[in-house]
Amino acid sequence: MIAIAALLALGAPQSITGAQKVTVHLDAYMPGQREVVLGVQPYRETMMMLIWQTDTIPNFPSNYGDIQPSGLAEKTLGWVKWSVKNDTWAGKPCKVLRCEGNTTDALSKKLNVNLRDVKSWWVDEDGKIVRQYEQQIRPFATRTANCVYQKDSIDISVDDEKGRRQTSVFPNMEMNELHAQFKPMWKDGKILLDKKDYYVFNPFEGSFDKYSARLAGWAGGSYFKMKFVGKAFEIVGPRLVQTAGISEEGDLIHVQLPKDRFIVMQSIPVGKEKK
Repeated sequence: MIAIAALLALGAPQSITGAQKVTVHLDAYMPGQREVVLGVQPYRETMMMLIWQTDTIPNFPSNYGDIQPSGLAEKTLGWVKWSVKNDTWAGKPCKVLRCEGNTTDALSKKLNVNLRDVKSWWVDEDGKIVRQYEQQIRPFATRTANCVYQKDSIDISVDDEKGRRQTSVFPNMEMNELHAQFKPMWKDGKILLDKKDYYVFNPFEGSFDKYSARLAGWAGGSYFKMKFVGKAFEIVGPRLVQTAGISEEGDLIHVQLPKDRFIVMQSIPVGKEKK
């Protein structure tokens, strides 16, 4: 149990070696893909489901057993939730994007672990990040981080089981490369950027993780007997490659993740609500 607790405190993919090697993604899957593509604009609180889904092959057993036809296997692994609201910071108007993810992942065939992450960004009217908040809730520990963005530095305060630590970091890149996380790629039906690179500050590791987002084709389909048409954007990070479908109305349709995992709608989105 001590070894597992140590792994869960790291917040990065790790491996447990034993009779069977199990690789664990130790971050909850999160929303926020919409804002990477469209920028941070007001949006009511929305929840989507995290599922595992795959096609099954038919099984023809011997000795007169039951034939299992092909089909679709599905399991719920958690949920994501986010909102964008108007707010103020340091007396100036801004918008706050609050993201929350809850993921159940497997350490082994018999042992599951629940991962819950909260991330928030305050973005001013010029599209610059002015504040960042993160919280990680694990079975063995909870830690939080508050970050205030200055002109050329970030002030950080981290609280965990060891107490509180405060420091300031000076990024080895331009601050605009951090603010580019929420620089719009698609606006008013026009593609402004077909590709962008940006960095995301990880306050728990003290690192600046590089991401890239690019236009990857079209996205759409029928959900809740309604037709959705939009574009697909691939987002590549240091630990995850995901493809998000964004509708022409500005809604997140779905997110395709590794290992047959998907983030899917569970209710009618804002863009399809009757006015």
